[in-house]
Amino acid sequence: MMKRAVVLIGALACVGAFFWVIVAADQAALPAFLIRLYQFPGGDKVGHLVVMAILTVAINLLTGPKKVRGGLVGTVIALLLITAEEGSQAFFPSRTFSLLDLLFSYAGALIADKIMRWRGR
Repeated sequence: MMKRAVVLIGALACVGAFFWVIVAADQAALPAFLIRLYQFPGGDKVGHLVVMAILTVAINLLTGPKKVRGGLVGTVIALLLITAEEGSQAFFPSRTFSLLDLLFSYAGALIADKIMRWRGR
């Protein structure tokens, strides 16, 4: 029971951090350590892949092992959030929609889904 509570708290913290980063980016107020990711070639793409994989794992841990159409429910939720987040960037002057960012985000989510299903989550 205690282990499950720790996992849930960690997963909620990851989801909360994700939303915090979105709000900070929308307001052009990203902290310096995140801005540094954009300073090396491909850093933005690696960030999308890794962060969205972590987000997908966190949401899957929160939703449990339920499956839908061959994938985990949490993965479907993560893909919807990823799509909405990238699409919303068209409405903020400080952000730019990028199909390549979206594809790297999808890749991160799908890799996380495959690993979680392979590990039996």
